Parts: sequence; structure tokens; C-alpha cells
Amino acid sequence: LQDLAASLDPWIASIMDCSKAEAVYLAAMKRSKDREFQARCAFMAAKCEQNAFYLNRPPEFKGDFRAGAWFRSLRDSYADTRYFKEIVRECGYFRTFVTEK
Repeated sequence: LQDLAASLDPWIASIMDCSKAEAVYLAAMKRSKDREFQARCAFMAAKCEQNAFYLNRPPEFKGDFRAGAWFRSLRDSYADTRYFKEIVRECGYFRTFVTEK
């Protein structure tokens, strides 16, 4: 994936762009009063944010993933939700992020 963005045809890159989906998740999160739903929206926004990183990853980046603002938001604001616990069980990247010292 490291050289993916450089090798993509602009049309293909536009298909892989999740920025509109991220905006919708964030709008839904903002409008909801349900913290479980907000946590789900934050996780989906995190996935979009991660996709954007993969499409534009700097060649010198050596890790498997980079935790962005929405992983931090999930950890800092939604750790008391059931969905947070589910994400920790199901997503290795998130589990690594929340258990790192």
C-alpha cells in the first residue's frame, strides 16, 4: 500500500476517497445524543481517516498504521461504551493503540 497513491490513476484515487463518507459520519455523530451511536460514527470516521493516510502515506513511514484524531477521540471520550469494548476485541489496530504505553 505504501506506493499506492503515487501509482493510482486519479479516477481510481477518487473512488477510494472516503472524505465524503467521513463528513457524513461526523455529521451523524454530532446530531446524535446516543453515545453508542456516536462511538460507532467515530470508529467509522477513524477508518476513513486511516484510508486517507494509506492513500497518502509518506515513504519514510515505517509502521502498519497511524492512529489519528478519531482513534484518540474514541479512546478519550467513548471508553465507557459497549461499542468501545467491541472495537478493542475486533480491531487489532485499535487494540494496539489503546494498550500501548
